[in-house]
Amino acid sequence: MNAVKNTFKSFVSVLLSMGIALSLCGCVANVDFTTEDFLVPPKPAGDMLDIRQALEESVEEKFTLKYPTDGDYRSAYIMADLMEAGEKEFALAFYSTLSSDNVATMHLNLMKKVDDSWLSISDSTMAAVGVEKVILSDMNDDGISEIIVGWNVYGNVDKRVTVYQIKGLSLVPLMQEAYTKIICSALEQSEKKQLLVLNHNSGEGIATAKLYGLDANDLYDLGSCKLDGSVTYFYEPVATKLSNGKPAVFIDAAIGNGTHTEILSLQSGKLSRADLVAGENGGLLTYRNSATLCTDINSDGIYDIPIIESQLSYIPGETSQPVAGMVKWCGFDGINFTVTLFAAMNYSDGYYLEIPIRWFGKTTIETNVESRQYTVFVWDTENGTKLGELFKLRTVTDAEWDKSNNGLEAYSEVARGGNLVYVAAVGNHQGEEKTSLDEIKTLVHIIG
Repeated sequence: MNAVKNTFKSFVSVLLSMGIALSLCGCVANVDFTTEDFLVPPKPAGDMLDIRQALEESVEEKFTLKYPTDGDYRSAYIMADLMEAGEKEFALAFYSTLSSDNVATMHLNLMKKVDDSWLSISDSTMAAVGVEKVILSDMNDDGISEIIVGWNVYGNVDKRVTVYQIKGLSLVPLMQEAYTKIICSALEQSEKKQLLVLNHNSGEGIATAKLYGLDANDLYDLGSCKLDGSVTYFYEPVATKLSNGKPAVFIDAAIGNGTHTEILSLQSGKLSRADLVAGENGGLLTYRNSATLCTDINSDGIYDIPIIESQLSYIPGETSQPVAGMVKWCGFDGINFTVTLFAAMNYSDGYYLEIPIRWFGKTTIETNVESRQYTVFVWDTENGTKLGELFKLRTVTDAEWDKSNNGLEAYSEVARGGNLVYVAAVGNHQGEEKTSLDEIKTLVHIIG
């Protein structure tokens, strides 16, 4: 691997050193500045200024800088350590040109730093109007990153992903394919990364996921599987782990009035979709009638799936109804679900209230939207009545909490997030469900 990188560096250095003098004497190109140019500092300095000048000197026609709209890289200029050399000696630049008949062409320009100067060494084109996402990943583990670009061909309607490999002084495209979402993650225990391409044709109700690996020079197919094409929208895929530690990709999707989760992993070396359909009824096990997405709820590095529960809530002046934010969070090992925790999710106030097992099915929450307060009661399931009060949990601002005459003398602070303070007052219930301020402090969690 080192021999490959050293040979490449020597080759590049010799050729580029010969061309730097002539390159630096070129005329500055006409740059068409759009509103996108104001997304970065107007006066770049240091390497960024040199990179900008190198691009202007290498492009003879009028061009417009283009910025990725999604992903980790959002600049028209991206400096990167593509060869794991310990320094960012390469740069990528994205720009578009317009032909005389108003046909837009996107460009990916690769630049290299040689002898403290930046020089354009390759320029690849794509029939597109913009760039959505850039991923830099060493897919074949040779120490040189592949460049994965998601292009907007016709806005967000038609998108193409291209995988580029650096060969000599050129960027060589290895594949191009339509996509809706892309992610590069390690689905094998070896940590070698693969490219997952999700394509959703909502008009025809078809969705597929394909997985690609990379050997020395060629992409190879690691299988594909059908997803639920009836969904209206796929959220961003997330690389995570199953509860047994096996790598997986979770994909939340909007369907009907709720959300469903797809789970993908490798089985016997091929991409596999977890069977999440219930037996006789044919329902989706991960469907919930809410927009709550999967997350690592307890920060253990494993994503949890929200399953909505119908615990009772009371809003003063209204009839009883399920708590919309009551969620049973579950881990998944590929076959079975395991409960991580129960929680009442209060997104409007930025926290969730963990529900201990000894409370579940025995409590109800009275919600007062105006005062931003939860009141937790013990619930008599046989008679449908409230019993003793466990505690009140209220959301106030810093200013409200600092006032001495705020009417909150019975409350104590249990958590704080931003300019909000969460305060609680313990009730009078003395049964096995009773609680304390110390316990409440462990049950209130700020939503990340």
